[in-house]
Amino acid sequence: MIKLPNNCSCSRLSVYPKNWQTRKAKTNIKWYIKYRFYDPSYVTPKQVMVKGMNHFRTLSERQEATQKALTNEMDKLTKDGFNPFLKGSKVYYCRQEQRPVLKRRQLEIDVL
Repeated sequence: MIKLPNNCSCSRLSVYPKNWQTRKAKTNIKWYIKYRFYDPSYVTPKQVMVKGMNHFRTLSERQEATQKALTNEMDKLTKDGFNPFLKGSKVYYCRQEQRPVLKRRQLEIDVL
């Protein structure tokens, strides 16, 4: 479990396919990054999938794009305090103060 700002956390980011860093990785299948994001304000975690590397056709280009996507996602989570529960076109953040657990349909959005 990775500790994030504002009492949030996430699982380890994993890439499909598992052998994405090897020469045997296939580019004819869809690649993605996935992890679970935990916000204490919500009862259940959110499954997050990051795509965008599949338009690269050569293995080296796709591996490089995947590595950049991993780095960008970790930077958003750890440095920027990105919270995928809170949707929008801008980056949203976990609140600094404690708040009660919200029901699934309720949303509080803090835009910085």
